[in-house]
Amino acid sequence: MKQLLKIPLLYHLKGMVLGADGCRRAAAERYIRPEAGKRILDIGSGVGGMVSYVMPMDYTGVELSAAYVAYSRGCYKQARFMLGDARNVDFGDADFDVCLCWGVLHHMDEAGCHAMLQRVPGLLGKGGRLIIVEPCIVPGQHWFARWMLAHDRGDHIRTQADNERLVSPYFTHVRSEIREGMLRVPYSFVVIEAWNEAST
Repeated sequence: MKQLLKIPLLYHLKGMVLGADGCRRAAAERYIRPEAGKRILDIGSGVGGMVSYVMPMDYTGVELSAAYVAYSRGCYKQARFMLGDARNVDFGDADFDVCLCWGVLHHMDEAGCHAMLQRVPGLLGKGGRLIIVEPCIVPGQHWFARWMLAHDRGDHIRTQADNERLVSPYFTHVRSEIREGMLRVPYSFVVIEAWNEAST
């Protein structure tokens, strides 16, 4: 199954079955709050599933999978997609209002997370925010949510506190909350918003 999800269409269909569209819409409305003229960088953009929910923002996605990038470019002509690793891609005049990092950190060990997160403040403009959405280990969570986490492609699923600990060295303000019920099946996300006082 993990190998099959490398195929963009199958990855997209899996999201549709689980209710990912509603999840993305809810996250965009609550946390991203799209506005015309604002810029968003989607780190680990996958198959471009966020594009429709952040319009009319100026969208740039960066993704490691060439197949995912090709699929995204074919589906979303109004957006920009870059192939590469966010830890070293040249974003040019980086002055983003939002950096979104959805489902990325649990694919990386701590060193990899720090290498990426330490770069984010330099990509944000004045008032810019980092928004992280991650699958999360929660005490007493539903057995099916635990099963889903155990079969995830990522090997580094963390607790809410552990995710906050990764982010806090690079931002003066970090807040997080656990979100349940965002998918059609039992599942636990942690959503983190982070920003620096100097940029507000």
